[in-house]
Amino acid sequence: MKSKKEYVILIAVAIVLVLYLVLHQSDRTLYQLPETPDLSEKEVTRLEIKTPEESIELKKEAGQWIIKPQDYKAAEGKIDKMLDTIKDFTLTAMVSESENYIRYDLSENKKIRVKAWADGAPARAFAIGKAAPSQRHTFVKLPDDPNVYHARNNFRRNFDQTVADLRDKTVLALNTEEIQAVEITHPDKQLKFARTQTEPEVAVSADASEETEKTKEDAPQKPVWQDTEGNEVEASEVKNLLNSLSDLKCKSFINDREKSDFTDPIYEVTLTGPATHTLSIFEKAAEDDNTYPAVSSGSQYPFNLSANKAETIMEAFDQEK
Repeated sequence: MKSKKEYVILIAVAIVLVLYLVLHQSDRTLYQLPETPDLSEKEVTRLEIKTPEESIELKKEAGQWIIKPQDYKAAEGKIDKMLDTIKDFTLTAMVSESENYIRYDLSENKKIRVKAWADGAPARAFAIGKAAPSQRHTFVKLPDDPNVYHARNNFRRNFDQTVADLRDKTVLALNTEEIQAVEITHPDKQLKFARTQTEPEVAVSADASEETEKTKEDAPQKPVWQDTEGNEVEASEVKNLLNSLSDLKCKSFINDREKSDFTDPIYEVTLTGPATHTLSIFEKAAEDDNTYPAVSSGSQYPFNLSANKAETIMEAFDQEK
């Protein structure tokens, strides 16, 4: 009799435990994730990024992203990463209801707030915390919602930017094939060379028949570079110089001075084609600086070139000096 009662009690306890586990597990999943509207077909035209350090506004104007209110041109690649994150923004789980935001880097002094406007209307807003331990999700919070969620992908770094980070640092852009003349000026030296076409070689057979002779009109011309005295300039040297200038990016911009403040360059190069492109490099502010100040036709602002990049440009054709 006693044994039977013990069995009944054990069965009852087991049932209670099973019910507890089932109900407890259900409690953990009985919630509905907030809906996030689809933006895939909409054009995002304005962004607001607020980091603990600064607030950044970006607007798309005439097809180009601009940093406001300075009207700096923004780096398209970095903006594209932001837009991809905003459009693909997907919540995958609720993480916390405790309103303890410090552990997720969602406190006021840590979080990054993002707002996006699409087709002229507010379309997306969220706060970004740190990456989840898996590195495949990011902790986020929505406006007027105290809960913390997982959002798909690790994307905090895409928005953890400054105005200086987001500026397009291209200061000279050109098509090397269009350049027809190059002029390099140092304080005591000057080099000039231009692209010319050599006379084509004509191959003639032994019997000089019409079928085997290539006329000059049919033979391809070989472009070469020559100085002002007609001497041929090493094509690979010219190519290296043009390639180094074709998509020139600065290390940083100089915000407290104007281009007109810089005079007496230690190096100038002028490239002539359908348009004229110029670059002037100036003495370092201090001997141990790792940058050279410079100005170019491709930027309305003065800027700093890394010492390595500037010296590589200035040392081109050193053997010709």
